Amino acid sequence: MALLQAFLAAVVKHDAVHNETMMGNKMLLTERDVLQAQLVVYLDHIVLHLEMAAILKPEVISASGFDLSKDRRGHGRGKGANAVLSAAQSQQGEGEGGSSS
Repeated sequence: MALLQAFLAAVVKHDAVHNETMMGNKMLLTERDVLQAQLVVYLDHIVLHLEMAAILKPEVISASGFDLSKDRRGHGRGKGANAVLSAAQSQQGEGEGGSSS
């Protein structure tokens, strides 16, 4: 549930920043691009959760609204998306510390 809340918060923030850039605010272009990359990372995580749930209940995928198609990206993600993914993974790693019992 935290993943969905983080995704929705990023969507709202991206919407605001995107609207500002459309009005000519060039200073927010980099922030917009980083937010777009973060949204892709969140969507990738959401898809992974859906795929895991679909192992037990295949109807989960069709009910999710995602298309059932192969990933057709002919190119790798840009440096921005990879940097966002690395930052997100390091933040998760910091928050997961503790004892395993």
